[in-house]
Amino acid sequence: MGYLALGLNSGRPPFLSQQLLAELDAAFPGEHEVRFVMGIGTLQSRQTPAALAAFCESGERDLREFFDLGRNRYLIANVHDPNLPPPDAGCFKGSDQVVTVGAGQESVSFSVASFYAAAKDQLRANAVVAPYEAVNATYTRKFMERALARTETCAKIGLEWAVAGQTLLWPVVGSTPELCERSLGKLIANVSADLVNSGSIGVCFPNLTACSREDRLKIVSNCLAKLEEAFPDAPTIQSTAFMGSCDPFEVLEVLALGVDTVETSLPYVMTRQSLALAVSREDQAGPETSAVNLRDSAFARDQGPLVNGCKCWACANHTRGYVHHLLNCSEMLAEMLLFHHNAHQMLSLTARLRELPSQDAQNRFIGELRAATVPPQ
Repeated sequence: MGYLALGLNSGRPPFLSQQLLAELDAAFPGEHEVRFVMGIGTLQSRQTPAALAAFCESGERDLREFFDLGRNRYLIANVHDPNLPPPDAGCFKGSDQVVTVGAGQESVSFSVASFYAAAKDQLRANAVVAPYEAVNATYTRKFMERALARTETCAKIGLEWAVAGQTLLWPVVGSTPELCERSLGKLIANVSADLVNSGSIGVCFPNLTACSREDRLKIVSNCLAKLEEAFPDAPTIQSTAFMGSCDPFEVLEVLALGVDTVETSLPYVMTRQSLALAVSREDQAGPETSAVNLRDSAFARDQGPLVNGCKCWACANHTRGYVHHLLNCSEMLAEMLLFHHNAHQMLSLTARLRELPSQDAQNRFIGELRAATVPPQ
């Protein structure tokens, strides 16, 4: 319980070389510790099928090898690229077509059946988010009912896909707790207890960024409680939340509620802003800013690590002054080192949270961490 998933860009980890990805795996050696979310739209882009076919000509190879993801990497398949803005309107075309953005911002459409086939057979995803239509409070009743019905239809098609070892994540959509409870009711009405008990069905919260922080926490807490009530014999019900670009403390708060995996683009967004996350430090030597802007000229000759007390490979081998220089020269290595550091920080936080014995202990940890961190100047 309590894992972090990083979004892939066009099928590959953003800014991570194989060496830096290997360093993350070495720092967090537990099974399925470093997880990824991949948008299936990438597989439907014009260039991908031809490139994959050429790759496979030399022998029996799969899509994970094509994208250098590793055979045992925990992957979650989604319609959309998680590092792109979440959809604020329908993603459906007609009765059985899904529309999304693929590689190079190319708009692509494909059938719901081919989406599940790609997730299962090409990507061999551990879990797949059923195609969904985002629902918000501005929808008229007619459009809201249509969106919920389309999402339900796609999820029901996915029930045929769910097999042992691969989990279908049923989307709970809506921008208010009331809308999300209605959406959750569709899952409870359509899914048998046996299927939930087998671990083949889970729940996902795909567009939580459309509502306030208070509503996000309320939605997750209420839905998980209703699932436990509806399926009391289920050992665990896998759940995934897509938080987008939120603060690290909120990621921890959602995990403390009992969510299995949280996807966040926070490391990616902070890297694009030249920021080094500074909330998971081993020294705990007093308050420190939550982020360091390494473009600041004050760091031009700084020989210290990116963040004091950080154990990541980038901090152990490079200085603030060096990364500042790389950023000013527009060198991609700067973003590679920053993303590695930011991902390491978030993975360290989730690992520390998992070690705590109870939700009360986790909430105390989050409160103490927030108190020991001051906002960036």
